[in-house]
Amino acid sequence: MLSRFPSVEIVGSDRERHSFHFFRHTTAAQLTGFYGEGIWGRLVLQASHFEPAIRHAVIALGSLHELFVTHNGLINKRDCLDNFALQQYNLAIRSLMEPVSRKTRPSTDVCLAACSLFACFESMQGSYGPAIAHIRSGSKILSEMQYDDMNGKYSHKDLEVSNNPYVPRAVLEDLFIRLEFQVFQMIGGHQWGLYYKTAKARHGFEMPTTFSSLAMAREYLIFHWLCCSRFVAELGNMQSTPNFSERFLAWQETAIKVIESWTLAFENFLSANTERLSDNEKKGAGILTILKDIGFMSLRIHRTRFDDQTVWDEFVDMYRKIVALAAEIIESSKGIPHFSLDMGLIGPLYEVVARCRDPVIRRKAISLLKSAQMQEGMWNSFLIGTVAEKVVQIEESGLGEVKRCEDVPDWARISSVSPIFDSVERKATVRYTRKPDDPAPQAIHHEWRTAENSAAYLLPKLQSLKDSNPHLTLLDVGAGSGYLAIARTAGVKNIEFQQADAYKLPFADGTFDVTHCHQVLCHLRAPWDVLREMLRVTKPGGIVAAREGDLETECVWPELPGLLRFHKLVVQIMKAPGGSSNGGRQLLSWALKAGARRDQITATYGNWCYSAPADKQVWAQAMVERVRGGKIRNAALAAGWVTEEDLEEMAKAWEEWEETDEASLGMMHGEILIQK
Repeated sequence: MLSRFPSVEIVGSDRERHSFHFFRHTTAAQLTGFYGEGIWGRLVLQASHFEPAIRHAVIALGSLHELFVTHNGLINKRDCLDNFALQQYNLAIRSLMEPVSRKTRPSTDVCLAACSLFACFESMQGSYGPAIAHIRSGSKILSEMQYDDMNGKYSHKDLEVSNNPYVPRAVLEDLFIRLEFQVFQMIGGHQWGLYYKTAKARHGFEMPTTFSSLAMAREYLIFHWLCCSRFVAELGNMQSTPNFSERFLAWQETAIKVIESWTLAFENFLSANTERLSDNEKKGAGILTILKDIGFMSLRIHRTRFDDQTVWDEFVDMYRKIVALAAEIIESSKGIPHFSLDMGLIGPLYEVVARCRDPVIRRKAISLLKSAQMQEGMWNSFLIGTVAEKVVQIEESGLGEVKRCEDVPDWARISSVSPIFDSVERKATVRYTRKPDDPAPQAIHHEWRTAENSAAYLLPKLQSLKDSNPHLTLLDVGAGSGYLAIARTAGVKNIEFQQADAYKLPFADGTFDVTHCHQVLCHLRAPWDVLREMLRVTKPGGIVAAREGDLETECVWPELPGLLRFHKLVVQIMKAPGGSSNGGRQLLSWALKAGARRDQITATYGNWCYSAPADKQVWAQAMVERVRGGKIRNAALAAGWVTEEDLEEMAKAWEEWEETDEASLGMMHGEILIQK
């Protein structure tokens, strides 16, 4: 019979007893967190007195955690190579494998407890690859366990399932569901085996009217969050199906009802228990509130085929509330650096930075992350704060002073950040995108553009250069939304796509024979700086070419009121973030400001004309798409410049224009060639 309370001492050296004591008094308390569970301070410690693998893992983690505290919450694998903690960790692994060497079956609960401790150890020292491997090994074991209705027992094909486990299977299931969810939140690619198994066993995990504990509230929230994540992942493969929108809206309605039911049950729990909650539990309640709010905002977003980051701007007040509550929790918890396995504040604070473009709110969130000295599983607050800081820097680069969300246009906003973690060191390569792989609405029009109708001024010079050098290298700056996807679909082989900052092109001086841009400079606050960069990366004797539209020269017939309002709106949107609606006429001026000499520059004017039925169809459909579902619609509504009725009037005007025989549209473009 196991003792209800674990012994306070173990047999071992002074160093082993010291690290065991540190785990018991500090590590276990931090791993327990705000939810009052007994797995770390009672069940795992009980097992450590009987299982060498658990004992060595506990000692290793206690020793490493003490190092974590003395290093202010940031340690590296190099800090503990060949030290006591690593020796104990290796002993734990060898002890876990001993039954295999004796040709006996290891116990599932011992393996699972060891996996969780190993994941803690690797996470704490920044070895994310091994940490994820341990988490997924534990999840795999649990998903492979089979229940026999005849004898009412579980079995596993390779491991022994104890009738009297140190840690109950249900407790371990909940733990690994949370750990898998944390991995999913960090790197994506969720493995759904354990989720499907628990979902089937729990019959959907129907929401109660109240919760019996904070831990129960957390398990229901995480489980249903996983339900949502799974369905969204499935929907992602169905975006091109005819009934995608209907299916999404039906799911969204159901998911919102679930989160509302959870909120009601949580509020019932709080109203009945607020006076009995400890200060620590009140912090836990605050964290659950923050997690719920983050999930609720994601559910409220109306997903369309095309990415639009401006939709998050409507939640500024909620983001402000989240940051204020997080600041209160962090401030009241300051002391020694804190480590836990559970998702808490780090993920939500990063979400605030990534989604909320209010400069004050997102910088407060970054400040909290970088000063908190926390680690939640693989999420280290300082490192995540550094990534968040980089996100802000990328988004706001070249925009001038940002005072509010609207100062960060949709094209500048990052859609997603995908870290690729080093399997050994505490480092990651961060890849980000500003648009999804699906072509944006303007790609409909981009496919109409050809070298003949959009770069005729460049073609003779290009042919001349090609005659003397058949292997020209050409850089096109700002290929345009949707071209990545179009090129991949078409199987383009002789073009390399690279996402970069046009103000700081990642190429050496004199790299390209020709550097070109089309309809890019008019969107920028400092277009001459980009031209200067284009000149820098162009070889001596090479060509810099640019062509920019001049919106204010656009003429349309018939002059339908909806079309005139549309033109005025587009000019307004272009100017709002610092762009130019008459960039074509300024190209020569910008080139001189970039440092080109006047005798190097050839300036001309071209035009676009839409009068043939096929050409009118391309233009009209692209404009209707932007008005009814693109960024023009969202930007205009967010700024309060138009109403839904105004936008529908514009869309119908373009449809009428397309069907009118006498309809035509023209726009002047400025063009420059700079001979370097």
